[in-house]
Amino acid sequence: MWALHGTNPSERRKGIPRARGRSRWYTPNVPIRPDSCFRWSAPLITLAMVGFLVGPGCGGSTVGVDDAGVVGEQDASKPTDANTSPQDTSAPPLRDASDASDAARDASSSDASVSCPVCTYPGTPASVGTVVSTGLVELSGLAASHVHADTLYAHNDSGDTARIFMIGTDGSAKNIVSVAGATAVDWEDIAVGPCPSGSCVFVGDIGDNAKSRTDIVVYRMPEPPSTAVSVAAEAFPLRYPDGSHDAETLMVDGAGALYVVTKEAFGAVQLFAFGVPGTPGTTLVGRQVASITPPTFGVPAVTGGDFFGGPCPRMLLRTYAGVLLFEGIAGEGPAELARRGYRALKAPLEQQGEAIGFSADGKSLFMASEGVSVALNRITCGP
Repeated sequence: MWALHGTNPSERRKGIPRARGRSRWYTPNVPIRPDSCFRWSAPLITLAMVGFLVGPGCGGSTVGVDDAGVVGEQDASKPTDANTSPQDTSAPPLRDASDASDAARDASSSDASVSCPVCTYPGTPASVGTVVSTGLVELSGLAASHVHADTLYAHNDSGDTARIFMIGTDGSAKNIVSVAGATAVDWEDIAVGPCPSGSCVFVGDIGDNAKSRTDIVVYRMPEPPSTAVSVAAEAFPLRYPDGSHDAETLMVDGAGALYVVTKEAFGAVQLFAFGVPGTPGTTLVGRQVASITPPTFGVPAVTGGDFFGGPCPRMLLRTYAGVLLFEGIAGEGPAELARRGYRALKAPLEQQGEAIGFSADGKSLFMASEGVSVALNRITCGP
C-alpha cells in the first residue's frame, strides 16, 4: 500500500502514516490512470508487486454511488443546519452565501447559448516547465490571477514566513510578495475570488494535523501589483461547528464565499461553507454542506482544490494520487457540485502532489508537487 519515499521532514509534520513495522516514512507512489474512475480490486501492495491494476467500472459521476463517489442524495441533502449547530453567540450571525444568492450571482453571468461541459480535460498531464522561484521549496497551493495574464499565485507549506509567490504558467519566477498582517502557522491552500476591492487572493491557514487548533484563519488581500513588495491582508478566523478538523483545501465561489474541505486518512471528507467574509476579525462559523468519498488510489487524503464558476461551473479536488472533477450547471456552487459526484481525470505521477488550480479562463488545470524545482503540470481543455 505504500512506496518507500524517505524521511522528508515535511512528510513527518503532515502526519503521513507509517507503514506498519517500518522504520521509515512512506508516501503513496502509485500513478492514477483512470479515464473516468476505478476502484482497486485488490490491496495496493499486491498490485504494486504484480504490476497490474483492475478497474471494474465507474459510478463516481452520479449521485448515490458507493465507495467511489459522494454520499447518496438522501444523506447529502441533510447537512448540518446553521440554526441547530453550535454558534458563537458573542459574534455576529454567520454570514453565508445562501443557495439563492449564490445562484443569482452565477446565473447573472451565464450565457444560455453555452453548452456544458465546455472542457473535457482529456489525455495525460504534461509538464509545461519547472517551478524555479527562489524560496518556493514546499509548494502547497496554486491559484490563477484574475488581474495578471499568465500568472499563478503559490505559497509554501508550514515553516515559511507570510509571503506569496507569483510564478508564470510556465513555472518561471515573477515576484515574491510579503503579506503584512498575517502569520504563517500552517498555510495549506490559496484561492482567487471576488471581494469588496475587486479581485482578491485568499490564503488558508487551515492545516491542523493534531486536530487541536483553535486559531485557523483565512487571509484576504487585494491582488497585488506585479512589482509589489508587500500587500496588506485582512484576517477572518474560522470555526467548525463540530470541533477541529485538519484541512488542506480552500475554495472561493462567485460571491466570495469560503469553502473548506477536510483532510482524512481514509473514508469521507466534509465540505464546510463559511459564507462571505464581513468584518475582519469576526469569526466565521462553518456549516457542513456535503460529504465526499474519494477513491482509494493509494491515499485518498484531499490535499487541494479549486472552484471555477460561470455558466458551466466546475470544481477540482486532488489527492496524493488522483484528480477529481465535479461539473454542474449555471447557478450551482461547490455544495451542489459535491452532491453531483465526480469523474476522475488522469493525474501526473508526483512525489507529493498537493497543489491544483484552474487557469484564469478555466481551460487548463495546473498541478504541482511539494519539493524543490518541481514540474508544473497541466491538463488542457480538449476538443
